[in-house]
Amino acid sequence: MRHLGAAFELELTDSTLTERDKAFIRHFFVDPQNPVYTRDLFAGLTLDNLSEEPVFFRVMLAGLGHDHGWDGFPGEFLPRFKGIYNHFSTDNEMKFTWLCRTLRPLADSGIPVMLVKGAAMYAFYRKGMPRIMDDYDVAVPEADFARAAELLREAGCVYAGTAPWSDTFTASVNGRQTKIDLHKHIFKNAETADRHVWENALQTEAGGIKIMAPAPADMCLHLLDTEMRNFLYNEHPERRVKWIVDWCMLSDRYEDAFSPEKLRDLSVRFLDTCHVRLAMRVLSAVFPELMAPEAVDSCFPDDEGYAEWLDRAAVFRARLMAVTALPDRKSLTPRHLYLAARRWLSEYRLMGPELQVQYGKFTFLDYFYRKTGSGNFTGALKQYVPRLRLFSRTGRKDVIRHEGD
Repeated sequence: MRHLGAAFELELTDSTLTERDKAFIRHFFVDPQNPVYTRDLFAGLTLDNLSEEPVFFRVMLAGLGHDHGWDGFPGEFLPRFKGIYNHFSTDNEMKFTWLCRTLRPLADSGIPVMLVKGAAMYAFYRKGMPRIMDDYDVAVPEADFARAAELLREAGCVYAGTAPWSDTFTASVNGRQTKIDLHKHIFKNAETADRHVWENALQTEAGGIKIMAPAPADMCLHLLDTEMRNFLYNEHPERRVKWIVDWCMLSDRYEDAFSPEKLRDLSVRFLDTCHVRLAMRVLSAVFPELMAPEAVDSCFPDDEGYAEWLDRAAVFRARLMAVTALPDRKSLTPRHLYLAARRWLSEYRLMGPELQVQYGKFTFLDYFYRKTGSGNFTGALKQYVPRLRLFSRTGRKDVIRHEGD
């Protein structure tokens, strides 16, 4: 493996989770529980101050405590943990009732509905769990997407934005804003994945409608794929431990579906394997008790293709961080625009294989238009030229600097 990619994988292994997050997962899924260890693990938690600790972390503690019969939980924490558990269990139940009512017109119209991510965990894999869900990810077949979106609007949901694979809708539930992400593609590299997931989906009835969820192994791959994309794009770092806990719960209950051999065969069929390969290598390094490094290395070996992808991933993330570190402003210096274009070019190279599957011929200009929302070169000029600030406040021209890019 080339040096850049190898260093990036080590960086990712060291920074994906905090030491407390690692201890938390090891405590519930690897080591025997005991009150002394549990008290030490919870010592840093400030239960009365929501701004100091991620709320979802305490919710997961409450949920896992309930699953384990509160074994090993310090007695002085139990009333608060049980209160957290009951609060979010009730909140989720009310919001899920609203979700089923909102999705009923889709089901009545014959549109298949699939829940993914947290909604699938709640409805299928940990029924009634107190897992915080700010939004619900719902997938429908691409052929039914336009009709499903229209039915959500008729049900009172407000369109709030779009991505290549989904549209977002908002609504007010119990006085708080809730979102539905309506997906036309379940995985972000598109149709080949979708066909397999729909064919193997689980099905149940909830709220008077038939709903589906990905099968356990497909759900696992979705979580691994999401985890790595989340890190590469530096999005929502507080969610990473949540998705890994979801993965641990699934692998603990469906052990036969989670061997590296099984996941390798599935990922080859319908995924660009690099995101999943990286996720499994990281997990096996951090939690060798849960995923044997030798088995992962055997099923997902280092090869030239993976090394090249890691190099591109490292370059992309470095350039993304360079852009995000710049101040957010309406006017742009040439340097800012240059760094953004470099970031988009490295992103295009990283995502190239998936883009070719998804769109066929897809040039960098096509990607630039999609990222900027301009549609064509004229639109891009209209969007960016008025914002371009050629002179600084001192009157000197801004200079495009290449160092550190």
